[in-house]
This record gives sequence, C-alpha cells and structure tokens, in this order.
Amino acid sequence: MSEEVNETMMQERENQEGEKEDANKCRRTKERRIGYIIDKVVKWRQYYTGVKEEGSDKTVRLSLEDAAIKVGISKKSLDDYLLQIRFGRRYGFNFNEHKNDKVGVLRDYVRKSKKNGKVDKKPRKVDKKNKDEESE
Repeated sequence: MSEEVNETMMQERENQEGEKEDANKCRRTKERRIGYIIDKVVKWRQYYTGVKEEGSDKTVRLSLEDAAIKVGISKKSLDDYLLQIRFGRRYGFNFNEHKNDKVGVLRDYVRKSKKNGKVDKKPRKVDKKNKDEESE
C-alpha cells in the first residue's frame, strides 16, 4: 500500500514540474530592459558612424557587424531593437516613463498602435531646393 502511495505522489510531482516547465517556456527569460537597449543601440550606431581613436585624431568606422560584436549583442537583435525604437518614437511611446520595463512593453505598444493606425503625425522638413522645384 505504501509503495502505491509513493508512486502516486511521485507521479503527481512529475506532472506539476512538467506544468511549471511548460509555463516557464512561455516567459522570456533573457528579455532586456528598454533603457539598456537604447544605450546599446546608440553605442552600436556610434561605432558604425565613426569614433575617434584614443591618442590620435584618426576616426575609425566599423561595419555594423563588427560594431555589434564590440557592443556584445547580435546585429540581428540590434536591428530589431532599432526598428522597435523608431516605431515607438513614431507612435508616441514614452521612453522615459518605461526605461526600466522590458522590451515586450514597447513591442506590445507598437503592435497595438499599428493595429489602430495611430500615428503621431509631425510635419516633415522640406528641402528648399525641392520646394522651389515644385513651385515652378
């Protein structure tokens, strides 16, 4: 009788552990914070546009891939973060308020804003050259 009870209890524990693992698979364990990714994306783009070498006036430009390696995040992730940041800015996301939240908050905001078609329309700057050509 006690063997049956032990087996039943062990099976219940295994089932519970399996359910916990399934629930944990849905959660993103390595999700980064918004403030952190903004810093990394800025640093990545700075390496790409060029940084001055220490001790000389020479400016060194890295490829996007090399800059990503130097930052320590894959280029694919950095590209995605940059895209999310740009869309978040376009749709009026408050980065200061959410800098300690995870990137999922930004992704959800962008997804909902795209679905609703909510765009923070700001007038774009027009080149005087192009404007003069249009008026002629």
